[in-house]
Amino acid sequence: MDNTEIEAFVTSLQDFFDKLDDKSVNIGTPFLIDDINSYLLDYTGVISITGNHKGTVFFTASKLMTSRMLQTMGVVSTVEEKQMDLVGEVCNTVSGNVRREFGENFLISTPIVMQGHADTMKVSNIKDIYLIPVVWNSLKSNLIINIKESKS
Repeated sequence: MDNTEIEAFVTSLQDFFDKLDDKSVNIGTPFLIDDINSYLLDYTGVISITGNHKGTVFFTASKLMTSRMLQTMGVVSTVEEKQMDLVGEVCNTVSGNVRREFGENFLISTPIVMQGHADTMKVSNIKDIYLIPVVWNSLKSNLIINIKESKS
């Protein structure tokens, strides 16, 4: 991935949180990681990418963060099912919005959602895994990107 492609994810993430509320969100500097397991939080949304790129995008957040996000959205009930739906929706929205940069052949799957911490989560054999840290209302989450341009 080049800087323009990474910046597309940063911008999409910023846009999502700007629409959530007027409180500032701090989108950290993207950096390379070797393994995603130590960065996964309570709930993780996962999107598979196909088409002109291939790989996976993850959005992971804590129970407290998802609960506060739902409350900010006006959702009274913050049951676990809604928290899990939220991380899938964030992952879906952020990935969908970067199609402006990647083109209409940047195809995204329906999100799947995982609960809990994985000790042995593996991503594709794509070498570079980028992490974009997010802090909103003093609560941390991560967007993890593991994609590359497809040769097909």
